[in-house]
Parts: sequence; C-alpha cells; structure tokens
Amino acid sequence: ELVVRQVTTEALGTAGAAQALHALCLGDAEPVVRGTAIEWLGRLGHVTLLARALADSHAEHRLRAVALVGSLATASSSAAVKLAAALKLAEAATTDAEPRVPLLEALGWGRARLATPAFRG
Repeated sequence: ELVVRQVTTEALGTAGAAQALHALCLGDAEPVVRGTAIEWLGRLGHVTLLARALADSHAEHRLRAVALVGSLATASSSAAVKLAAALKLAEAATTDAEPRVPLLEALGWGRARLATPAFRG
C-alpha cells in the first residue's frame, strides 16, 4: 500500500496536479509520501499549498517547506505576499518557532530571532 501511495504521489507531481497533492498526500500517515508531496509542490511553485507542510509533524519536512517557500518568495514579488500568508498559517498551526524564523528572514525581516520576543531561546 505504501508503494502505491508513493507512486501515486510521484504521478500527481509529474502531472502537475498540485491541488491533489495538497489534498491527498500532505495528510498521508507516511513521512516519505508527505516529503515527496512537499518536494513536488515546491517544484510546481505553489507557495500557499506548501503552507500546510510548515506544520508537518516531522521537523525535516517543516524545514524543507520553509526552504522551498523562501526560495519561491525570493524568485517572485507576488510570492512574498503568499509567504506572509503562509507565515500566518504556520504560526496558527504550530508553536515551533524554528520554521517561522527563516520565513521571516525570507520576507526581509533579518535578525528575526533577536528582534522578536517569541523567537528568543
């Protein structure tokens, strides 16, 4: 069953079916399926759909989503607006400050960790 879900995720990504990846794969119980979906959403350039991955239960998935969202935001000025929306979603979904710090930095809010009390260790 895992192999089928993994192949399905790859097929959806190859087909450019971002909404299906978001709806079917980001909520999968298997981290490998979610990780593949995150990669494909990044390749397809869907900042807002990646927002859900910012609250993934695996830290490496959250950090990869942050990296993808940040790279997409720097590539497009309209993506910066989507990045701000993703930040709000991530903040509502998790108390883990680490994914939010790179998001703030990608928005150009450098030294976010030091400037914002919520991010201080």
